[in-house]
Amino acid sequence: MEESWLEEGHVRPVPLRALVRQDFRLSCRRPRLNQGWWMLYVIGVAVLAVGFATYFGRRGDFDPRPVWFATLGFVFAGFGFGIGVVTNEWKNSTVGWWLSLPVPRWRLAASKWMSALLRGWLLLLVVCVALALLGLYALALGGRLNPAEAARYLGFGAAVGGLVAAVLPGAAAFGVFYGAIAKSRWRPAIPLIWLAVSGSWWLVAVHHGSPQAGAPAAGGPDGFGPLWTASTWQAVLASWLVGFGLVGAAAHVLDRRLQL
Repeated sequence: MEESWLEEGHVRPVPLRALVRQDFRLSCRRPRLNQGWWMLYVIGVAVLAVGFATYFGRRGDFDPRPVWFATLGFVFAGFGFGIGVVTNEWKNSTVGWWLSLPVPRWRLAASKWMSALLRGWLLLLVVCVALALLGLYALALGGRLNPAEAARYLGFGAAVGGLVAAVLPGAAAFGVFYGAIAKSRWRPAIPLIWLAVSGSWWLVAVHHGSPQAGAPAAGGPDGFGPLWTASTWQAVLASWLVGFGLVGAAAHVLDRRLQL
């Protein structure tokens, strides 16, 4: 942490936006790798992506919409970001200073959650822009790029990306809570937490059933059912409520149960 909270010999309150800005900046720091390696990774991924888009696009019958499901990985990434922003305080040996800041524990937990969420949303936006360009490129190679096809592809991407963005708050909150638990006296309860999460997913799957792969979409039978249904809205709302509760639980762990 680089910002000072001393003013005329007195400790002044730390605003939440300042904590979020600092945590976000620290969470976005790249691992200590040579700049050349980073450029090599970026170029390699770009070449592979363009190569795949070129290969499948030239077939002419390629439907690029399923590639949007790759963004579902950001749900797990958001969980990882939430863990990282908390445990990095121990890795950087700043946990004592961090916990001594003149702010309530809920603000520390909320700052970690918001910084992880912002990072997830930012990277999701970058990936969505890249997928949009690659999909349009593949459609153009196959001679199928027209307003209707472009709208169908981008509309499906907006639905999938919007769904991922909507559930990221819950995933990031779970990561913050998990990171706090991992550094607390409640660490032995981690297997029970995973058991509870797995059971909850199973109950949701049983209650709502598995989607039919060939269910007709709103615009006709094309193999994709509508993503945003009443059940989807209910699940998103439930994830937000659970997320808020997990941030509060993480604040409680930071306040009373940590092992420094």
